Amino acid sequence: MPYTNSKLSEMLEAAQKYIDRKDIIGYAAARNVRRLKDDILVEFNEKKNALLSEYGEPYLDANGNPTGGVYINPDNPNYSKFMEEYSKFSEIEHDFDIFKIKFDNAINNLTGSELLEIDWMFED
Repeated sequence: MPYTNSKLSEMLEAAQKYIDRKDIIGYAAARNVRRLKDDILVEFNEKKNALLSEYGEPYLDANGNPTGGVYINPDNPNYSKFMEEYSKFSEIEHDFDIFKIKFDNAINNLTGSELLEIDWMFED
């Protein structure tokens, strides 16, 4: 099934919260995180970081020194330019063969909120 870069980024962020688990849920999360982070989203993340560097502003520490990170928010005068270019890449679709596990593995192991967050990793 095709997913947009934007959706895949959301899935990556959600799955990363579960990779330290020592059960099958952690295993599935780790497999999916590795595939998303090291393969499918590499170019998208590189492009996003380049756009942030071009249009964003540096994070500053308490002394006003750059920390190395860059961000952009809607108040930034370059925000619309950033979003115009970013959206071209965020809507590109990819097929992603998700590593799935049975829903039975979630019973008594995940809260309802947790399950909704990573329901895409489960199958009947």
